Amino acid sequence: MRRFTLLLLAAAVAAACGGGGESTTTTAAPTSTSAAAITTTTSPEPEETTTTGAPTGDIVDVFAEDFAFNPSAVTISVGDAVRWNLTSGSHTTTSGSGSPDGNWDEVISQEAPVVVTFEEAGEFPFYCRFHGDFMSGRVVVEP
Repeated sequence: MRRFTLLLLAAAVAAACGGGGESTTTTAAPTSTSAAAITTTTSPEPEETTTTGAPTGDIVDVFAEDFAFNPSAVTISVGDAVRWNLTSGSHTTTSGSGSPDGNWDEVISQEAPVVVTFEEAGEFPFYCRFHGDFMSGRVVVEP
């Protein structure tokens, strides 16, 4: 069974880690969207939220810009994560090829990039639900 951890993060998380103001830390309970395949944790106010389930390895950025993912193909290792960032337009990151396969399906926003941690080796296609005919990519996860 494939295991993924999906996090919605905002850019302000970095500021919260080293910020100069007082903040309250709360932990959001994970919400499962697929039986043990994905854990979704949202951070609606990231400067006041600590997210659990963070990647144990590197994070590789993919940008949704115009009508393409850049880069469209990435190779990572088990434990690494891919962070989808929105630079323009309205886009999703949805696992599968042309129809969702149930691993993740999230709208990407500039305030909250989507992060998926890959905990198993394999090849994982993804696409934008709004522009699926021509906006797709692939994550290759090596052991």
